[in-house]
Amino acid sequence: MSERFRGHRLLWLCAGVVLGLCISSFSPVKPLHAVATDRQDTLAICTCELGGGIEGVFTLDFLTGELRGTVLNATTRQFNLGYTANCAQHLKVEQGKSPKFVIVTGTSHISARGPVQYADSLIYVAELTSGNLAVYAIPYNTAWNQANAKPQQISLEPLVVAPFRATAP
Repeated sequence: MSERFRGHRLLWLCAGVVLGLCISSFSPVKPLHAVATDRQDTLAICTCELGGGIEGVFTLDFLTGELRGTVLNATTRQFNLGYTANCAQHLKVEQGKSPKFVIVTGTSHISARGPVQYADSLIYVAELTSGNLAVYAIPYNTAWNQANAKPQQISLEPLVVAPFRATAP
């Protein structure tokens, strides 16, 4: 390596940083969105983007098959939306069998149907003993989360229930 290059390492480092910043300024900025899912023996919890920077949190009770969700009103700091669904019934879990659920959320842009608008996310719930998967769209309107909005309970119905494998164990 030449003596000349060694003496100007700091200059070359600064030139590389400046060049990198110039190049990166031309690339499009894509925001990072994160959701979380966690589970224990009998309960799973997940978050999802509803719209307008508002997030919902949903729990799935493995013992009852009940999916419950809520939304925190940022202004009042109270929960003002509640969601419920009976996943065991929707996924056709046989009586006497111990259900085994998994849950994740994903991004979507489901079109409004009449007055019903949907959130920017879907909830996917699979049940391993039946081999079925339910996809839940979340009814959501930003007006429901205003400071003066009244608390609401909304029943979730699956958009689709379909087998995710040919045979269940």
